[in-house]
Amino acid sequence: MDYGNNWNRSGTITKPGATQVRVHFSQIRTESGFDRLRTDTGNEWSGTFDNVTSTAKAGHTIQLSLTSDGSVTGYFIIDRVEWLGTGTGPATRAGELFGQTTTFSAGGTVSGATQAGVTITFTRVSGSGAIPAPVQTAANGTWSQSGFASGTTYRATPTKTGYTFTPASRDFCSADNALNFTAAGVPPPPALAEAVEKTDWTFTTGGSANWFGQTATSYNGGDAAQSGDIGDGQESWMQTTITRPGTVCFWWKVSSEGNYDYLEFYIGTARQDRISGTVNWTQKSFSVPAGSQTLKWRFVKDGSVSSGSDCGWVDKVEWSPGPVTLPVVTVRATDASAAETGQNPGVFTFTRTGSTASALTVNYTVGGHGDQRERLRKHRDVGEHSSGGEQRHQDGDAGGRHGGGERRDCGGDAGQQQRLHGGFAQQRDGDHYRR
Repeated sequence: MDYGNNWNRSGTITKPGATQVRVHFSQIRTESGFDRLRTDTGNEWSGTFDNVTSTAKAGHTIQLSLTSDGSVTGYFIIDRVEWLGTGTGPATRAGELFGQTTTFSAGGTVSGATQAGVTITFTRVSGSGAIPAPVQTAANGTWSQSGFASGTTYRATPTKTGYTFTPASRDFCSADNALNFTAAGVPPPPALAEAVEKTDWTFTTGGSANWFGQTATSYNGGDAAQSGDIGDGQESWMQTTITRPGTVCFWWKVSSEGNYDYLEFYIGTARQDRISGTVNWTQKSFSVPAGSQTLKWRFVKDGSVSSGSDCGWVDKVEWSPGPVTLPVVTVRATDASAAETGQNPGVFTFTRTGSTASALTVNYTVGGHGDQRERLRKHRDVGEHSSGGEQRHQDGDAGGRHGGGERRDCGGDAGQQQRLHGGFAQQRDGDHYRR
């Protein structure tokens, strides 16, 4: 109870049914030599005292008095009234002792990672005084509140999403403007892939509430994935998709209503296993067939009753790929009489073995040999050749290489014939050959 200057007040503590009464003070803070707290049993205190008890007085009452000068104030705390006999009903509260209810104020500062917008809430540790409403810190981190009742011990607790505070709370029972706290940022929760130690996979989540990474419960690495907070008749799931055969292993745990609320695992639409009730971390392993497969973990509740933590956890997902049979691609030219594009295009047939669930890219080139014949228009040569002529070229391959060509000119009186072989000219004139 706080007191002011120039006090000269007294009051009586009554404990109905008691045959003896005494008072215990947890703290007395009066100005030494000037302010005095007395009992009618002869006790007197002036100065600083902790845990003192008055002399017992016969009967069910004891009287206190307090006098103060014109400067420096203080307080005292009565934490209990002790008695002998068959005491019934509550003893007089300290606020009633002097015929009034006294209050005090408190405050402090929040510093560190955040200052503004921190909510300070209050609870009672002991006593029966009223609990003032919560307050928020100002931009500079300061806070204050009034209306705390003398004789009651309170606890101030700071909160703000994304932060922790040191200390977590502070207790006080008198005016105190140094109830300070230091804030620290909380790291963001791990992503699902990180939480289950499978960062090369992509996970999606849905249902009535999403799965999330957390650090409160885990099997390995300090974090795990946890199902979302759902109600009766709802579900929460996470899943990933793989495209090759293999074996998936993981650890899971559940805390739920046994035989009604389940943590389940699916490959595609086929449920592989489920657990419910209280099941600690257990490893599971399943073979996954070839093709695109969805792996799904699902926590589902029935229509009533919640039990335990009402959720499931998954951790340390591992994957062992199975052997892969590579497809065989065969290419065949199915039209033997193919010519150039626009005349009689060639047809090629591609044949693939194995699964066709996924696209396959084939790079190929076309080569080989073919004939090209070209008719030349008739022409008349002036001089030693008569009209009429024919030229043939035999191409070596489609790439433009010529294995040779043949040219014939017929006419005139000389009857000459010229052949072109491999780039060399041969001229026949009678029985003589010249190169």
